[in-house]
Amino acid sequence: MSRWPEETIGVEESAAKDNYLKAIKNTDSRDLTDLIFRQLEYLDSKK
Repeated sequence: MSRWPEETIGVEESAAKDNYLKAIKNTDSRDLTDLIFRQLEYLDSKK
């Protein structure tokens, strides 16, 4: 499990960053679905 410094993570607003941080935090509960989806979106955007 990761410990998140809530006072410094997510200070700046960005929908893309917020979704990615949420996906990373979900891996703490072994939910990799969102993270994999975000990575695939990123790879598709590089084509």
